[in-house]
Amino acid sequence: MLDFAINQGRFRTPTRSFLKLSTLPSAVLLVISTFFFSAGCASTSGAAGRGDVVVTAADEGQTVRIAPGERLLVELIGNPSNGRSWELRSLPDAAVLVPDGTRWVAMPDGGDSDLTRMQQLRFVAQGPGRAFLVFEYVRPGASDAGASSFGITVEVATQ
Repeated sequence: MLDFAINQGRFRTPTRSFLKLSTLPSAVLLVISTFFFSAGCASTSGAAGRGDVVVTAADEGQTVRIAPGERLLVELIGNPSNGRSWELRSLPDAAVLVPDGTRWVAMPDGGDSDLTRMQQLRFVAQGPGRAFLVFEYVRPGASDAGASSFGITVEVATQ
């Protein structure tokens, strides 16, 4: 059947000019998407984005006010090489505040040693309400007696 179709002239090889024109949009799209992808990956610093509310150890025990849709960054110093990290003791009400991941970033000022890092714990405000965030500096899955802790109150309100 294929031999019949070839002999009837149904299959034609594209001309050189057709190949050049049809691959041009694909090549342009590839270059543009590579530019946007690399631009999005270029920022590896721990800098907060526009509209982010940043909380540090200096804010211990304070109340932080944010609006729905804003992102809260809790930045606490630690040493990931010793197996410890800042962990949330209990999840907040998801209608008020939702966890949005965590990452370790280099200290903005270089830190005291190569092992010291800043852990960023991210949250996104959802709707009006109050959330209590308490973190402990522990080995994941273990309960360390006398572990360091940090706590804040987050009020989400429309402005």
